[in-house]
Parts: sequence; C-alpha cells; structure tokens
Amino acid sequence: MTRRLYTDRELLAALRQAKRALGRPPTMDDLDRGIPGLTLPAAATVKVRFGSWSRALALALRVQVRRGNPGTSEARLRRDMKLLTRELGRPPSSTEMSRDPRTVHANTFIRRYGSWADSVRMASELRIVGEGLR
Repeated sequence: MTRRLYTDRELLAALRQAKRALGRPPTMDDLDRGIPGLTLPAAATVKVRFGSWSRALALALRVQVRRGNPGTSEARLRRDMKLLTRELGRPPSSTEMSRDPRTVHANTFIRRYGSWADSVRMASELRIVGEGLR
C-alpha cells in the first residue's frame, strides 16, 4: 500500500494558498510552474485525487470554473456595482445586489472574483466604490 504524500485537506489548502498568492484561482500550469515562496503539489496529484481540476477548485475555493461562453462583461459588472453603490452611498451587500432586478446576481461577481468581499475590493481598486460615495 502506498502512502499518500498529501491529505485531501492539505491539497485543498495548497489551492487556497495559491489563490491568495496569485489573486485569482490557480491553473494547473500555475502549480506546475511553481509560485515563489510556496511549496505546492503537482497539479496532476490534485486532479487525480479529486477527479478533475474544476472539482478541486470548487471544493477548495467554492468557485465554479467557467467554460465556453465568456458570460457577463467586465463593463456590465462595473456598471452594476457602481449603480447600487451610488444609490446606497456604500458598497451593496450580496443580497442587495441579487435582489435588484436591474443588476446581475451576486453569484456572477462571486464566480468571477472568488468571493463577494473580493468583488467589493475589486470595485474599490477601480474606484467604483469611491465614485459612488460622491
């Protein structure tokens, strides 16, 4: 019987570390090329253990890997975030974004940026949130 070098928990933690270092979900190439300062398992190890790279990312990061249709444009996401930020005088909550029929659902932001907090952070970096408070 072969001993596993990594537990499932360690593999998922490695994907989370890679995401923090990169600022986005890692690709298989990212793991195979390496990320400075991190000791990571081979991408094939992760893929084999969880059945697919997409499933591993979904378990580790709670994100859905997008395939095919590029979906909602960056311009649309920015417009929707700016609209509610201006109206509310602050960044909207994910619930507020999801309930407004004029905007895309918060899950669209979460799939794109990894979390609602990262979505609001992106808006802040683009000065969308700051503009909304004027």
